[in-house]
Amino acid sequence: MAQQEPVAAERLAPAEQPVEAKPDFILDRAQKAFEREDFVLAEKQFAMVLRQQENQEQALLGMGFIRANQARYEEALDFCNRVLVANDLLPEAYFLRGLIFEAQQEVVAAVEEYRKALLLDLDFIMPHYNLARIFQRLAQPREASRELNNTMRLLEQTTDEVIIPHSGGLSRAVFLEICRQDFSLLDLDVVVE
Repeated sequence: MAQQEPVAAERLAPAEQPVEAKPDFILDRAQKAFEREDFVLAEKQFAMVLRQQENQEQALLGMGFIRANQARYEEALDFCNRVLVANDLLPEAYFLRGLIFEAQQEVVAAVEEYRKALLLDLDFIMPHYNLARIFQRLAQPREASRELNNTMRLLEQTTDEVIIPHSGGLSRAVFLEICRQDFSLLDLDVVVE
């Protein structure tokens, strides 16, 4: 009696695949690894998703953020552009482009991308904060104050335990304290409220 070879998960129909081989399950593991800053595992998981679904937006974004963290900006932009071709209404894609341009000292382009992200999602905390930082560096305290106020207002609407997406793992409480310190460094004599 001949033994049958087990059927590889890749050859199974999607409904027959084990849960741990399905793209959504892998993507969830990748995003959790990314949030824990386990970028090696996250990259492997995102790559697995992209082998199954080459235009999966969240996996493309994840790979873009990882490449940006590795200072591989051209590759990060390539992933970002692939996302935007598939869906040009994702605020995270514009935020990622803003981060890349900011890292490359292209401040005007970074500001433009952060503003695009905010046009799509006014409650997206990180573009407000990144704009505030840019305006602080450019000695524009009025604009920096506005964006820090926006950041703090949004942070105050969440609970202390929440980890703020794309903040590098900062909790709401810690991030709020950082914003207050940043605000205290502004030249308030110039700021008119």
